[in-house]
Amino acid sequence: MTVAVLTGADGALGRRVAALLGDDDAVDVVFHVAEPSSNGNGPSTGLTRADVVVDLGSSDYDRRAERRQSATEYAAGSLAIAEGCDVRHVVFVSSAMVYGATAGNPVPLTEAQILRPDVEFIFGRQLASAEELVEQWRREGDGRATTVLRPAVSLAEGRQSRLATALVSGLGQRFAE
Repeated sequence: MTVAVLTGADGALGRRVAALLGDDDAVDVVFHVAEPSSNGNGPSTGLTRADVVVDLGSSDYDRRAERRQSATEYAAGSLAIAEGCDVRHVVFVSSAMVYGATAGNPVPLTEAQILRPDVEFIFGRQLASAEELVEQWRREGDGRATTVLRPAVSLAEGRQSRLATALVSGLGQRFAE
């Protein structure tokens, strides 16, 4: 099985994914394929075949912000790569932020909940829109499958994301605390 991991493999989550996939002898992993472009004008991936595409890049807030890219456009580019390689399974890393911080949200949240990101939080809206694209891609082809992962923003040892820093600062705390 060939698994194409689209960017993000150098981040904390990407390193963990790389280690787990690397331990499986039945998996051939292709990392850092390229930064996908939804308009077709981006760099060529050189990828001609894969069984699974793992999009770690759409949810990478820091990378998207540095490049002034929309998570929705990045996801569209990832899906275009999947389409071009006749991929049957896409793994999309998103965020629970797509549900919004709404007092009416049930605890715990389940996949049955409607995506209602906070209207003032652009990144949450972009990820919700990207998830809709992923679902649309799944429905448009027979035998296609998708997996949406929503890891928590972690406050851990090592380099912190800007998003984690902003969340901690909003609480009036520092990472050491």
